[in-house]
Amino acid sequence: MSADKEDIFQTSFGTIFRETRKARGLSVTQVSEETKINTIYIDALESENLDIFPANVFAKSFFTLYANFLEVDLQAVEASFPSEINRPHNLEPLPNLEKTKIENFYEDFLAIEKSVYFILFAFILLITAYFLFI
Repeated sequence: MSADKEDIFQTSFGTIFRETRKARGLSVTQVSEETKINTIYIDALESENLDIFPANVFAKSFFTLYANFLEVDLQAVEASFPSEINRPHNLEPLPNLEKTKIENFYEDFLAIEKSVYFILFAFILLITAYFLFI
């Protein structure tokens, strides 16, 4: 194995991701727009701060997606990726991952829809009771 290959295997995945992204002249925002990975998670991968991921499956999925986007050899970087993440149980959700206006509108619509069904059901029940007891 050449010295370059040995250095790649000893370099952490975060450093490889950051250096590859910078070498291609891409900003974190550009990568986020292309991959649909939130910038917080891209920064977390590059700094190897995996504790912010909700679960190991998210970290691993974003890791693979980011590596494929950067066209980095997965075998070269997977060795430095931990198999488990020690995420604290009391970790709060990330502050800027709030719901969009569309998501809020849809939730409000569903709440109204449930209310309408309840009122409609109560109305039909009252009409039925009225005709049964006349």
